Amino acid sequence: MLFSERNNYKKARDSIQIESIDKLARNRLWSIYYEQVFKYEWEQSIAKQVHSDFLYSNIWKEFFKESIDKIPSHPLELVRDAHFSGKWHEVFDLLEIIADPKYSILMMHHATKYKFIESVNQCFEKECVGYRIQSGKVVQITDVSELEEIDSAINSGESTIKTHLQTALQLLSN
Repeated sequence: MLFSERNNYKKARDSIQIESIDKLARNRLWSIYYEQVFKYEWEQSIAKQVHSDFLYSNIWKEFFKESIDKIPSHPLELVRDAHFSGKWHEVFDLLEIIADPKYSILMMHHATKYKFIESVNQCFEKECVGYRIQSGKVVQITDVSELEEIDSAINSGESTIKTHLQTALQLLSN
């Protein structure tokens, strides 16, 4: 909380965003996408002197549901427009695609994926968004301690427990 909010010069957020995501949260989330994902993809394509379109083609197929031969030469602007003008739940659809290692080469690296997910979850916490990324899915939270317990059990539990919790989480997110 910044000075203005602590000292009541500016109203602090007083409700959790459950069936909405406001402009402030969208702005912060887009900055994370751009700095940690899209900028990296662009820099890699320049370094290799080839267009790295793996993530964009997956967004095009999975999010926009368009045929791959119709992907524009500069898809970032369309992705940005969808992020800022789409329905609140579509923002989370896009987030799940970007965070999924099968759609993004960048997310295959554990440290990068961990940093990205941590940044998104911090964004959601700061902007009072009532969701977190858990096991690659955007899930509604009821209590941060519950979320930490689930994460701990998935990451350190026996394989049968881990499978059971991941399946339950998948069904819950559906």
